[in-house]
Amino acid sequence: MAFSFLEKVLAFASCLSDNYSRSMARSLVVGGAICASLAFATAAAAQVEPGAASTATAAPHGLDFATLVRLGDAARAQARPDDARKAYLYALKLRPNEPTVLGRLGLLAADAKDWVRAASHLLDAIQGNGGETEAEREKFGRVLARARNEIGLVRVTLNVVGAVVLIDAEPVPGAGGAAFVVYLEPGRHELRAEAPGYVPHVQAFTVTKGGDLALTVEMQRAPVEPEKAPSPLPVPPRAAPAPAPVSPSAPATPRFLLGLGASLAGEFAPGAALGPVGLFEVRWPVRSVGVSMGLDARGLRGFGRADLGYDDPLWSLSAALPACLHLRRRFFVCGFGQIEAVIGAPTADAILLLGGGGGRVGAEFFWGALGVRAWGEFVVRASPPRYVLDGFEAWRGSLIGGALSVAGVMAL
Repeated sequence: MAFSFLEKVLAFASCLSDNYSRSMARSLVVGGAICASLAFATAAAAQVEPGAASTATAAPHGLDFATLVRLGDAARAQARPDDARKAYLYALKLRPNEPTVLGRLGLLAADAKDWVRAASHLLDAIQGNGGETEAEREKFGRVLARARNEIGLVRVTLNVVGAVVLIDAEPVPGAGGAAFVVYLEPGRHELRAEAPGYVPHVQAFTVTKGGDLALTVEMQRAPVEPEKAPSPLPVPPRAAPAPAPVSPSAPATPRFLLGLGASLAGEFAPGAALGPVGLFEVRWPVRSVGVSMGLDARGLRGFGRADLGYDDPLWSLSAALPACLHLRRRFFVCGFGQIEAVIGAPTADAILLLGGGGGRVGAEFFWGALGVRAWGEFVVRASPPRYVLDGFEAWRGSLIGGALSVAGVMAL
């Protein structure tokens, strides 16, 4: 639709008013000429979408490329960004991708905080060596760096040349090659790529402020349906062969382990107690879980002093039968029953026997047939240990004892 005469007059009056307010009477004549040209030029350019293709070779009213650029520069100097942008856009219809005009469009976009459009135009301008002066080229670079700090750069690589690429359901200009870059606002986005003979590819990604993200799009070929062969002549049915006998699955082979180590315990003798520990275990694997039964023995020597001036140390000898569950070939938990004997000096007659049970948890690591195992445990006794010597109580322990153990193990 043509721009109406009234709209042209209003555009001319608005521009003339702004020009008069800036340069007063001494430049009113020159400003009026510029505004008249700008009113007619921007009236035609107002109907041109940014980036749209056109086959026009000349501007209306005889305006050429250089005149349109000067009109855009004048409007930008007069703080009329909409008029400047329209003049630059129409100039680009006469000379597509002219780098200096693209750079000035980028500066206008940056003034409007449209950082994505600003970065795109300024990058094209710099790559095309745009800018009439060194100062203008430097300004293009500075504003591009500022725009890059506000948005993210996404570098996309496709394995299908000519694919149609959409980001957030919008087509991406210039995305038909094997690789392209695009500026996007920070946040979460979705890329969709489509091509004949390929399965549509959908990929979500997140863009960060000032970030540089590389995306690789690997599109998969759509499966080809096989051609249907003509139906063969009917064949008389044959007797089905007898099914082969299914051999029963081999039972899980048990694994035997021997171990020897040391244990540090409390409430097994006066003070802390330390001594050796040995173990024997039979384990059956069940998929990723294993179960085991075992037998271990431990001797602990107490380091504390018993009452009644008893100088000989007390010993705790115990045997346990643990049943364990092994997880991920690393961790295990067990429950066990235990018999314990507290023994004093060789000449003493008193041997205290105790029964109880408890639990343990630990981890083990193997390198071939050799490994190491560490665990902690607790024991709950039927009654607290009470060691009596010559009719007098020499030591009384707690109902609950605990120990930390480590042992080297070997698989047989």
